[in-house]
Amino acid sequence: MPKVSAAGGENEDAYAIDADTGYAAVADGASAWFRAADWAAALCESFLAHRPLDGAASTSWIDAATTAFGRPAN
Repeated sequence: MPKVSAAGGENEDAYAIDADTGYAAVADGASAWFRAADWAAALCESFLAHRPLDGAASTSWIDAATTAFGRPAN
């Protein structure tokens, strides 16, 4: 949900769904932070790509999100 003070459709939160596998990810974009929406989207996309709940505990999906976030936007 956008904040009350947000301008038309402005929202920093993100979600991603993989209906085929039943995976879903939701991330709250901390609005006081630089590129909060991009970071939230990178977390969701990486979570679905790496499926960290399927195996041993690992931070590889967060590392991948960090790398993706550092790349310039297309």
